[in-house]
Amino acid sequence: MARRYVGDAFVDITFRKKPGDYVGYVRVGKHVWDFDKIFPPEHLKYGANPDSPSAYDSIAKAAVSFGGFYNNLNRPKKIERWAPPVIVADAIYQAVASAIDDRGRYAVRRTREGTPRWK
Repeated sequence: MARRYVGDAFVDITFRKKPGDYVGYVRVGKHVWDFDKIFPPEHLKYGANPDSPSAYDSIAKAAVSFGGFYNNLNRPKKIERWAPPVIVADAIYQAVASAIDDRGRYAVRRTREGTPRWK
């Protein structure tokens, strides 16, 4: 298991060798969104180690992106079943807003006070 910090949120991630995906949760204060079946990005599918620190960085970015997507500002009437409740999505969206650069990339830290990794 790995823990990553994005803004004021943290993400706990576990890699499952079979079926080859990631599970975990995003926590912002008392709000938690559990995710499953986030698959590795393309650059990890061909030879890169899916259990590497950079792989967990990529999955943390994907998790906060998915978790905060259907927030109060972007909530359709019919949502995907994986989407968190609106109050949780709002909390994730607000918690990670300070960690997005002008190109839409998330800064991920490997420790609470660590140096952000922009990619």
